[in-house]
Amino acid sequence: MEKKITISDNLYNKILNDKEDFGYIGSNNDFYCDIILNTYDYDNPYKQMEKIINLLSGRTKECSNNEIIETIKEMKNDYQYKDWMTQIAISIVKLSETSYPLVGDRKEIFIRETEKTNGNLEKILNEFAASSASEIYKNILLKYISYPAYIREQIIHQKNYKELNECIKKKIKCKIVTVKGNTFIIEPYKMLPGKDEGHNYLTCYSTSDSGKYNRSIQSYKLSTIANVYKLFEPCSLSEDELSLISTRLSENGPAYISSELNDYEIEFDHRGQALFNSIEKDRPKRISIEPGKIEYYNDKPQQYLIYTLRCTEFQILNYLKQFSYHVKILNNDNLKKKLMEYYEKAYKQFN
Repeated sequence: MEKKITISDNLYNKILNDKEDFGYIGSNNDFYCDIILNTYDYDNPYKQMEKIINLLSGRTKECSNNEIIETIKEMKNDYQYKDWMTQIAISIVKLSETSYPLVGDRKEIFIRETEKTNGNLEKILNEFAASSASEIYKNILLKYISYPAYIREQIIHQKNYKELNECIKKKIKCKIVTVKGNTFIIEPYKMLPGKDEGHNYLTCYSTSDSGKYNRSIQSYKLSTIANVYKLFEPCSLSEDELSLISTRLSENGPAYISSELNDYEIEFDHRGQALFNSIEKDRPKRISIEPGKIEYYNDKPQQYLIYTLRCTEFQILNYLKQFSYHVKILNNDNLKKKLMEYYEKAYKQFN
């Protein structure tokens, strides 16, 4: 049976943007269900609520009476109500719509149990018997969207995230299959969020299952991993390999760990300097600054500056695409060629 939820237009759009941004493959209903079930499983307050209700109703003895009594005492000052069990449940999940108010356009979404959910949605509803299904689901969606992007990605891809972290903790190899169908045998090292962005990256030593690619340091975005299979073989990373991957990680960040760092001399005009200071996402590390030429704009002298930037080619190529004609590459013909090809394709596309 479907449950109807009315949510604000901006909350609806934000959730569906996550579906695209985090590479979720499946129907909207499956996506909503995974958000609800995984957020419920991820969030410690929900687990605390479940434990409290089970203890109060005598359904479990998983912790001491003193523990539950102390928990209730902490809440007692704020919640003097007759029905403790209901009020504790509501107080833990209750969220305001301050960030996503129900004003203007509203959207209706429908959530239904499937074979995949295996009746778990109904189990959540049973824990909040005093509230409507619409209110419960809406509050969980609000809880989900309140997290930063990299946490939301962990929630969406919770199964693979947990599997990979277990392999990291136990230092065992695993096989991953990407969404493109490529298979790799990996020795996982760390799972970290990328700098200034909302994605998680697995850093590891990787070998293609087909033997097409040699063993090398690689970084895989969590959302591009379709399946994870534990191999239960110990990782064989040497001290030198551990040192190298640790150095790459500290210098490059997890998104660009597979590439070598290079120094690029880039000349920035006055506008380019302002853009460099304001565009923080994936900004290369600045090693030095030297004065460049001086040109007059509106009869005023404008000092160009030459920055030496240390980063990967992929990083600087994507970063400089945002600067148009406000930058000039001074020391790398290959980078010049690639950036020129990018602008030529853009010109043809819009001409």
